[in-house]
Amino acid sequence: MQRRPRLLVAAVLSTLVAASAQATPVGTGAGSPIVVVPVAPTQTPTRAASENAVRQLASTSPKAHALWRPGQIGPSVISGLKERTVGETPSAQALDFVAHHGDVVGVDVSAVRVSAVRPLRERTVVMLQQVHTIGGVAVDVWHHTMAITVDQLGRVIAVSNDMSAIGDVAPATISIEQAHAVAVGPGEAGAKDGTRTIVVGGAGAFEAAVFQVAKVGTFDAVEVVINLHDGTVSSRQSAVRR
Repeated sequence: MQRRPRLLVAAVLSTLVAASAQATPVGTGAGSPIVVVPVAPTQTPTRAASENAVRQLASTSPKAHALWRPGQIGPSVISGLKERTVGETPSAQALDFVAHHGDVVGVDVSAVRVSAVRPLRERTVVMLQQVHTIGGVAVDVWHHTMAITVDQLGRVIAVSNDMSAIGDVAPATISIEQAHAVAVGPGEAGAKDGTRTIVVGGAGAFEAAVFQVAKVGTFDAVEVVINLHDGTVSSRQSAVRR
């Protein structure tokens, strides 16, 4: 189990990284850089804590590589890991990794659920879905997932992360039933029951509903996301994979 970084250390690292004008490679060992994408000087201590926590993996994963996208708290990719976990199944092992390395991935284990398990040759990929609690109910965050690869020894060897901090969520002011009428446009036959979700965008997070809308006279379908806060269409795109 890795020790969580102290706030003072995190603050110092935040200042050092922010001062860089170019992507700065830092490493857990020779030939094993952790590429830090430059961020604004106002980067949060949580981001700095994640960077420091990855550095601290040197004792167990000296070949670790990590890459952050701008504005992301936890890294989007971590490879070269050999982190031992506790658990009888790959799902339990993936959750154990997040529970003990939440400072690395930038999310607490209470904010994820297992959404799929994909066995591969000599390894298993566990898909985690980010959730956010509203009114005592855990709601999925739209397109916020994490893939954790576990080997046959129960070690986490790679992480792909699309999760992020949620913050305040603009509450729903219309019902899913009311959103249904907005989702169905001209030339569309109807929509399946909407799925409640949370969408995180540039202007912040908001409650939303996702509908699969059928087109008249075709086998095509459209995925429509309705903003439940202001009643507008947030996105409309083909739901058919070609």
